Amino acid sequence: MNNSLLLLFESVLDIVLLVLGVILIFRARDNRSKLYWGIMSAFVGVFLFQDNISWVILFNTTDLTAMSCGLLVMKRMLKWYLLGTYVFIFPLVFLRSGYITPMKMLVLSLPVGATALTIGCYFLFNGRITELYSFQSIIHNTGRFDVKLRLFIFAITVVIPVVYFFIPVLCDLSTVKKKLTPAMWIYVISMILMLSYYIFFTVCLNNFIFYTYGGILVSFCIFFSILYLFNENPFFSATKTPQERETDKKALAGILYSTMDAYLKTHQPYIDPEYSLKGMACDLNAKETILVEAIKYGGFTGFRDYINYLRVEHFKKSAQLQRGKLVKELMHESGFTSRSSFYRIFVSYEQMSPAEYIEKLYLE
Repeated sequence: MNNSLLLLFESVLDIVLLVLGVILIFRARDNRSKLYWGIMSAFVGVFLFQDNISWVILFNTTDLTAMSCGLLVMKRMLKWYLLGTYVFIFPLVFLRSGYITPMKMLVLSLPVGATALTIGCYFLFNGRITELYSFQSIIHNTGRFDVKLRLFIFAITVVIPVVYFFIPVLCDLSTVKKKLTPAMWIYVISMILMLSYYIFFTVCLNNFIFYTYGGILVSFCIFFSILYLFNENPFFSATKTPQERETDKKALAGILYSTMDAYLKTHQPYIDPEYSLKGMACDLNAKETILVEAIKYGGFTGFRDYINYLRVEHFKKSAQLQRGKLVKELMHESGFTSRSSFYRIFVSYEQMSPAEYIEKLYLE
């Protein structure tokens, strides 16, 4: 009864995993890795749920211990192969954008299909299975064809998922270097643990491994599904060289400067003498330090230098459009309050006084 309750508890965890997978699918949007993890979690949840329910039914109708003690069971190996392949293949999702496509998933799934076809053909055309109940019985019967076939399938179901898992390590196909997070190391340890469980589950099964195998797998999937609920990518974080970071910083500053310059020239908030860096940060919904970097990208020493330049340009345009207006009036309309400061700033930009500029403008 306790064993049956344990399987029912694992079935509840399977349902939780299914729900989490569905939530991740709907919340993934354009996050492909989150979408793939959601699909995988939902699939594993459904798969393990039906498997546990089948064992519960068998437990109430048959001697479960006698049924579960067989080793190198083909159907059991195929189930692992199907699940293990997609769980171990998951780090491939983090290669360069678009690396995992439906066609590549199909190609990577071909060994699973070939194994399933081999098992199906064997049962259809031969069907003879040597019963194996201990590791010693496997060794004693290695001469039999079905045992050789089962050992070969077992080797494939171990090697292929491991190869898939280490492809990102064996070949650097990523265009952006990524740093492993602690969650990824936990993932690696979990993979080793699950693979070890599978090996023992297949060649030297005991009751402890039988009743905890499904629980380990579903708990692993639930843990990382919860991480995905609160993180866009819990496994990797992009890392760049100082030169790359500096290049990105300049690129962002250039984009922000263009946005900032267009906004100020369109809305002209700088004609307010009280306009400040804090006010501009509020208008553009950006941090003051970032705005200062953007201003420096534009070739100015700081906020005041930039604003004074815009005010001088405003004065020059107003002088063209409003001929006959006094310099003092144009100065105030441009956001200047101090005549001496205005003259000093104007001369620093134009190498002539405002009056001389207007006179030259009229002559032209």
